[in-house]
Amino acid sequence: MSEQPRVSIVIPAYEEGDNIVPVLDRLFESVRLSCEVLVVVDSAEDSTVSVVCDYAEKEPRLRHLHTRRRDAKLIPDRERVFQQPLSS
Repeated sequence: MSEQPRVSIVIPAYEEGDNIVPVLDRLFESVRLSCEVLVVVDSAEDSTVSVVCDYAEKEPRLRHLHTRRRDAKLIPDRERVFQQPLSS
């Protein structure tokens, strides 16, 4: 992507390994503007992390962030999402 994304779409995901690919496929098929998609995987113990990583290899507009805590400390991790620089 040569220009800076104008829109960031954040998708929280927890234990969505079986469901996330159709969601991402539909999103990337329907979004026509310059955007980036950030999937935040909240401490998933299923295949969510590997599925999202594999998808990101073929889709340059996809970024991912993995949190490892499922307690009150998760809030600072979510705030970290908004501190992530936009893709260039």
